[in-house]
Amino acid sequence: MFKSLAAALLLLASTVPAPAATSDIDMPIGLSESAAAAALTAAHVAVQKEKIPEGSRWTYARGSDTVALELAPWPAAGSPATAWNKPIHGPVTVTRVEITGPNSDAKRKYVRTLERDGRIWALVPATAQTIRTEAERKKYGMSAFLQWWAPSPDPNVRSRVPSVTFLFQAQRAANTPPGTEPTVLDALLENPYHPRRF
Repeated sequence: MFKSLAAALLLLASTVPAPAATSDIDMPIGLSESAAAAALTAAHVAVQKEKIPEGSRWTYARGSDTVALELAPWPAAGSPATAWNKPIHGPVTVTRVEITGPNSDAKRKYVRTLERDGRIWALVPATAQTIRTEAERKKYGMSAFLQWWAPSPDPNVRSRVPSVTFLFQAQRAANTPPGTEPTVLDALLENPYHPRRF
């Protein structure tokens, strides 16, 4: 069932191109609300929905994992920098994906499939640990990040900027072998004018 869900989500994704599905763990970051709802409905996934200050949060179980999608208004591609001034207006979009659950060979394989354009996972440097909450730093000894990059939306800037930031955290010490420890994989859409930098 989940392989078909992953395929549907990847097929429907338009805001952020996703890698080819190589496992049954989906990554619907950047999907529109209607596309995400249609894919989940087609796969007969029971979703719990709740309101949060920025929009809504959809939660569902997938095997031993819990998947949470956060949806909020997000400016369309090519919008000026002022479009990110609050309150933000735009189509309701999956702006964050959070997958929590035990580590496994399948999860480690999937996490590696997110690498693209020569960019690979790297440990979060000490100077950037503030990206994590104090509770996360205490619970998860290992943290790594990866970013997908896209052309700058500013016509005066030729460089590329992060479009999605992934943060993978595991409840084990850094530089120790992985096992079945608790993990969390976060994917967050980036404001292209003020993205996170590492």
